Amino acid sequence: MEKLFFCYSNRLKRALISNGFTPICIGINKRNNQKFYLFEGTFELNYYKDYLYQKERDKF
Repeated sequence: MEKLFFCYSNRLKRALISNGFTPICIGINKRNNQKFYLFEGTFELNYYKDYLYQKERDKF
């Protein structure tokens, strides 16, 4: 299981937050100047992003 999840997608970030997941921190990647959100890679978060998000992503 992944311990950390770096999220670069605003749509996925909105879905995760609306489903109760809280980012550990927010940062900027120095190589490409992109904003990212860091989440703890729990079993629940990984299950949501791998299976459930695919079905409901158009809501976000």
